Amino acid sequence: MLNLPAQRLISSQEYQQMIASGVFHEDEAIELIEGMLIQMSPVGIRHSSMLNNLNILLLRQLLGKAIVSIQNPLSLDDGSEPEPDLMVLKLKDDCYASGHPRPEDVLLLIEVADSSLEYDSFIKARLYARAQVEHYWLIDVNQKSLKIHKQPSAQGYGNVVTLNQGRVELWDGMALELEEMFRIFAS
Repeated sequence: MLNLPAQRLISSQEYQQMIASGVFHEDEAIELIEGMLIQMSPVGIRHSSMLNNLNILLLRQLLGKAIVSIQNPLSLDDGSEPEPDLMVLKLKDDCYASGHPRPEDVLLLIEVADSSLEYDSFIKARLYARAQVEHYWLIDVNQKSLKIHKQPSAQGYGNVVTLNQGRVELWDGMALELEEMFRIFAS
């Protein structure tokens, strides 16, 4: 067995202090996951176009009902501040100027994967489930599929369904058609 030196993990507060003091470059794509700084995958064209399309589709239905937040931090606990691709958040008068959203503020969390599928499927899904994020979607742009995660627990999500077509109900009569989500990749 390999005897490695102890790691020095950082807290969310230390991470925020590092950001405020300019330790990281503005264009550095990092997030805090379980006390470790993780370099995020570069954003490819398929990833960014899916995110743009989702933004349009969700804003049409959610204007005045919720906040659509793109690639912003989510405070999960003292050691994790991931930056999900998209979150639908409860309306808040200050638009979260008083602090990053917490799991109880999230109506829907979406990760878009082109090169990060394993990381989003295992590490991020476990992290979100443990934090009790109720609705986590993982969109695989290469397979044109949507994996819907529900029933979070400390062990993971109890209900995971993969769809390649059809309609996904949101709430209050709102829904998204998968064909409309993936129309940008029709060729």
